[in-house]
Amino acid sequence: MITNEYKRIHKETTMSEYLTVGEAMKELKVCRNTLNKHIRSGRLMSYRVGRLVRITRSDLEDFIKLDKCFNIESVGPRKYALEKNNEQS
Repeated sequence: MITNEYKRIHKETTMSEYLTVGEAMKELKVCRNTLNKHIRSGRLMSYRVGRLVRITRSDLEDFIKLDKCFNIESVGPRKYALEKNNEQS
């Protein structure tokens, strides 16, 4: 059953505003498992078109703004691990 909210979202969204999972991974700088975890938890909205999963750019931006623990400007995992090792030495 298609809800009115679903119709409104998709009417306002053009095809160029939909991101693939790969594009969203690159923008968030996370792996596929992490992105899927956020989708499954409901923090990041996604839309299934057949077997394909798409994420709107506005949903991705909302996720970044609203998710307090997710900071795209944060230090990457490898650099963080190296810094932790240097602190322990």
